[in-house]
Amino acid sequence: MMAAGHPRISFELDLFSALQQHHDLDSDYVDRKGASDSVRMWAVGQAEAVRRATNLFAKPALAQRGMFPEFYFYDCHSCHRSIHDGPQRKLTFESNPGRPIPFGNPPFNDENIITLSAVARVLAPDEADHFLAASRAFHRAMGEDHSKALEAAVILRGHAFNLSNVLASREYAGSDAFSVIAAISNRATSSRFTDYAGSVQAVMAVDTLLNAMVRDGRVTVGAAAGIRANINRAYAAVAVPNSYRPQSFRSALGEAARAIGTLR
Repeated sequence: MMAAGHPRISFELDLFSALQQHHDLDSDYVDRKGASDSVRMWAVGQAEAVRRATNLFAKPALAQRGMFPEFYFYDCHSCHRSIHDGPQRKLTFESNPGRPIPFGNPPFNDENIITLSAVARVLAPDEADHFLAASRAFHRAMGEDHSKALEAAVILRGHAFNLSNVLASREYAGSDAFSVIAAISNRATSSRFTDYAGSVQAVMAVDTLLNAMVRDGRVTVGAAAGIRANINRAYAAVAVPNSYRPQSFRSALGEAARAIGTLR
């Protein structure tokens, strides 16, 4: 699909639910279905994105078309980079600590895997290490053997499913959004933002969680507006794929997270 020219698919459940809301959360809705929680929707959305992607990848008829893989599953910008020959050439990538794959291998698009790892550490710590180990095993298998990659995808899918259930059933506190934002921007997670797709997902996550705190009355509209410039700098860092610079993005994301932390 993407090799035929379809734009890269970038989707985040809670953000798009707010942008294209098809119902009002009035008293009648709450009486019938209960109050919604934006942090829960966002967190479960990350888990479901990983579960669905690995589920599709594990189906041979979808993951492989002839001699070529289905490019939808891979990080586009691992291949689509500027090429400069000659002695002054510079590497246009960074090694990713979350991907133990051979040098030069196109990586699986792990934008949701990265954010879900951060979520798990904060909101589902009993599942966090299992998910992280499964995600690393999946990346490693991608560089070894196709059948091993399919098997690892099934295992990772199972851990994402477990996380989805845990995140859907837990109770959420007012400080959870702050904690998740801090986890997304800390060194352990931000070092994995080496590619454009994962960075886009990260800034959307921070923006989504900030908006959730405003809707829930935990942060005032004025306070959120006061730090909007910090969020916008992070968005600017991913505005143009071909000019994306990992270090600049990580710096901007860190500034945005620190600014949000002052509202706690």
